[in-house]
Amino acid sequence: MEKIVEKLKVNESLLKTVLCSATFWGLLAHGMVLFNKYSFHDDARYFNDVGVTYKSGRWMLGILGSLSANLLGSKNYSLPVVNGTITILCIAAIVYLLADSLRIQSKPLVILLCGSMVTFPSVTGTFSYMFTAPYYYAASLLGVVGAWIFHQKKNFVALLLCTVLMACSVGVYQANIPVFICTLLLYMMEDVRQSDMSWKAFWKMALCNATVCIGFIAEYFLVNQYFLNQFGVVLTDYKGINHFGRTNLSNYIYRMLCGYGSFFYPSTAVEDFSARYIYTLLIVVTAIIAIFVLRKMYILKTPKGSQTLLILIAYPIAACFVYLMVEPWDVHAVMTFGQAFAFALVVWLIDKYPEDRTKVEGALCKAAVALLGVLVTLNIRYSNILYLKADVMQTQMISYYTTLITRIESVEGYTEDAQVVYIEEYDKHDKNFVGVSEYFDDLDLPTYKGELIFNDYAWKETMELWCGFAPELGDAAEFEGNAEVASMPCYPEQGSIRCIDGKIVVKFADEQ
Repeated sequence: MEKIVEKLKVNESLLKTVLCSATFWGLLAHGMVLFNKYSFHDDARYFNDVGVTYKSGRWMLGILGSLSANLLGSKNYSLPVVNGTITILCIAAIVYLLADSLRIQSKPLVILLCGSMVTFPSVTGTFSYMFTAPYYYAASLLGVVGAWIFHQKKNFVALLLCTVLMACSVGVYQANIPVFICTLLLYMMEDVRQSDMSWKAFWKMALCNATVCIGFIAEYFLVNQYFLNQFGVVLTDYKGINHFGRTNLSNYIYRMLCGYGSFFYPSTAVEDFSARYIYTLLIVVTAIIAIFVLRKMYILKTPKGSQTLLILIAYPIAACFVYLMVEPWDVHAVMTFGQAFAFALVVWLIDKYPEDRTKVEGALCKAAVALLGVLVTLNIRYSNILYLKADVMQTQMISYYTTLITRIESVEGYTEDAQVVYIEEYDKHDKNFVGVSEYFDDLDLPTYKGELIFNDYAWKETMELWCGFAPELGDAAEFEGNAEVASMPCYPEQGSIRCIDGKIVVKFADEQ
């Protein structure tokens, strides 16, 4: 075992720390979703799939889904324990590669870095799409591995391999791009720290990193176009996928400002009110620490200070690069895992510049560590609230559907072969159905929102999954303008379900 570890150059102590802390934080934050099954919205529709692939520009996700089905010899399944564990292990591997390459010496800082990434709200959001969560984070890891390879070798072969891995990662989920850019900048900052780099060498390194970014984007689009042509499909316009990254100059400036603003005040990435302010305070304290670090560098009269400053200026927009890819209002929390790399910067600054600290600098570093610990704790609480909300929503949903099914099957004229027709199926109302708004704050993280879940776009798939009711459906258009339907009250009132012309008509609302 020791020989294998030595051959692979594995930092065994660091690996144990990361795995233990990832397990600890993962169970605290996500234990409820790992050992229960919450399935509605997309998870119900894609329970045996990996999600939308080629039409969403996610060609590698389509390939992986097919490979998984063929290799395992079965359907894809939205498995909470298996998929959740793989996801957490992928995040742990990302933390290990970062901590090892950046030579983070402090074990408490590694533990906190692991905690901040494992408990980040985007992970909680992704777990509501459990069917595809491991693919998303395995893809994030794939891109980080690419950056690690390039950082280790820095030659043409490494660059080519790096771009291929990153292109494949983007082909799983486009929001992985900020993860790669942040990783490249962190490695670049560490290289600057370790040597008195000339400006020529600095710009050469920056050009190489830019080449990596241009390379993987070009490869992604080329392969994406190939699969679109191969399957004869066009990109969906969902969340701006069909034109991501394309806009005019003024809108680019607006998006960039939104990105910088989100880095300091993450209204989307960190929704919990208290955690958001703790995060902002942490970033402000870190910025002050960075100023002290830069001041010491400038005193040495080397280019190191200016070089580090340039990277620090670029880092916020790198972490929030998703804001440059789509309109700010299309960004949701699941897309913001790149912003968790702000914590890697925090840890790096505290760990790498301990020498000759003044009392003020020492106090600032301790404050940053304390704030990071508080933020992790708040994120754990936030995740558990959302999972509890999901549990209540799902229980209420099953109760609602069970009652609906009972009433449908109890109506006079019902037979097993009768078609069921839903009138205004996405406009259901029930004054006695309180939902979750009375018990939970209006938390907007997908898919734990506060709207009535029985109007979800996948409500029929959810009813089939949890209640086993999947009748043959009739066409609601056949009953447009029907006088008898118009005279019917709306569900759940008595008489809102009738047998008309041999079909069971359920009227949820008046025709719009």
